[in-house]
Amino acid sequence: MRRLFMLATALLLAAGCDLVDIIRETKDNEEPKRPIETETVEALLMSAVSYPEGYDWRQDEYYGEVPCSLMLMTEDSVLLSRPVGDLYCTASDIDMHRIVGGRLYDDWSTDEETVVRCDGEVAYSMYGREMIISMTEQGGCMYSLGYPKDKGGYVLRKDGKIISQSSEILPTTPMMMDHGVLSFTGVSTDGEGGTQWCIVENGKVVPVDHPSSSARIVKMLRAGGRRHKAIMSRQSLFIAIDNETFFIGLNPTDSYEPGDFLYDGYRGECYFDAVKTNCLGEKEYLVWKDGELVYSYTGGFRKVSWCVADGELCILGLDQSTGKWMIVRNEMAGELKPGLRPLGSAAMLIYDKVLYIALVDENDDAVLWKDGITKNFSFHGFIDHLAIGDVTRPVKATS
Repeated sequence: MRRLFMLATALLLAAGCDLVDIIRETKDNEEPKRPIETETVEALLMSAVSYPEGYDWRQDEYYGEVPCSLMLMTEDSVLLSRPVGDLYCTASDIDMHRIVGGRLYDDWSTDEETVVRCDGEVAYSMYGREMIISMTEQGGCMYSLGYPKDKGGYVLRKDGKIISQSSEILPTTPMMMDHGVLSFTGVSTDGEGGTQWCIVENGKVVPVDHPSSSARIVKMLRAGGRRHKAIMSRQSLFIAIDNETFFIGLNPTDSYEPGDFLYDGYRGECYFDAVKTNCLGEKEYLVWKDGELVYSYTGGFRKVSWCVADGELCILGLDQSTGKWMIVRNEMAGELKPGLRPLGSAAMLIYDKVLYIALVDENDDAVLWKDGITKNFSFHGFIDHLAIGDVTRPVKATS
């Protein structure tokens, strides 16, 4: 019996060795799996909100309850998708999410706290209800400019921690990094019922003097290391860049509705727009560059958005005399295709000489306008922010 047991054991061991050899030989003959090669490229990023087909998201009767998604996407793929609603503490409001540094940030507020998330993960939280005005990333740190709902004014934060605040100064521009200085402009009410303008630079409040007793600042921007001011004096309008003044509207029978400043960081040029109404009630839309008139549009024009890059100025607006949506590019105006229209203040930017605009069609579906070519997406909703950021993708195989 003992001999039989030893013989059986020897046979099993021999068989086991053969089996191991067979397995090893098979593995040696297999093609090794190659790791997927990836590359990081600069690409157009979009944030979008998707709703159920047929839902009227403009009326949004079931706000906070309707199943919808907040997405970060490129032209070809969805990078991130998150459910939206009160249950998920995520809002569909345009001003409650944004793209910063190629990542999707959103905020959610209650009376007790405001939570900021990055790509769906909690980045930091703040006490009380705070509306985020703008965010920027510098040196690996996230800066945010917020409006506290309980006391007003502003709060400037670095990674959620307060570095400057005031309950009296109301921001009038988003925060931006300008020549190494984190800045924004603001306005407060002085003791005599007038307004006091200021620039907040790296958290320090710098008051800006009134031009004169008969003049008042109506718009201001710190850009290119210089102070750009639009000033009204009686019926006249003029622009001051530091201590240099440009008179742009001196006819006492005209009136002006001041617009905004727009800075071209590529060339260091600053634009300003306004609507002039003459004594006959006729309107004209005007654009100046560093105090020099560069464009005019007669017949009534309402700007909804504009952008500039390397000297190329693009304006999207409504021709109020015809009811048509117009794109002004390099001082040439063209119509949008019928059925296309912007969502409020449309997101638009110029990248690599290509103009991108976020629009919606007659079915309220998202559309990306790209140098006159429209791209439709397979979701019902809208694109609300555009940005340029880094995207990691598989390397395309070459034949």
